[in-house]
Amino acid sequence: MKKIYLLGGFLVSVSVCSQSLIGGVNSGGVSNDNLMHTVGEIYVIPTNPNDQNSGTMGVLYQTVLTVLGVNEIVTEKAVSIYPNPTSDYINFTVSSRTKLEEVSIYDVSGKLVSQQKIINNRLDLSFLIQGVYLLKFNNSELKPVKIIKK
Repeated sequence: MKKIYLLGGFLVSVSVCSQSLIGGVNSGGVSNDNLMHTVGEIYVIPTNPNDQNSGTMGVLYQTVLTVLGVNEIVTEKAVSIYPNPTSDYINFTVSSRTKLEEVSIYDVSGKLVSQQKIINNRLDLSFLIQGVYLLKFNNSELKPVKIIKK
């Protein structure tokens, strides 16, 4: 007998919950241009703004996610520096026909530490103390490069 009461109670609770769920789903609103909808929400787009009883009814089923961002600009003029981190010297490889002539070395506070000529795509850094430095090239098309002196 207990099983019959338990089954009856379960069926009654399911029917009550389903009625409240259907009542909640059917409670859509008239849509403006300024309203935002969520997925699964029922909405009405009025065909005549002065008549509340006219319109097209629909359900929002898909949204589009727009991500803001900027694509990286890839240029042919890039500089590779190795070894980085370094202890004495660094070598340069340029992926374009740009010739490296001079480099300015800045510390992390932005203070100019040294300006040197690049000879045979090599630069001596043995005089620097340990730290992080920024190399800025005389060619404005090349981006500054961060190096670590150990």
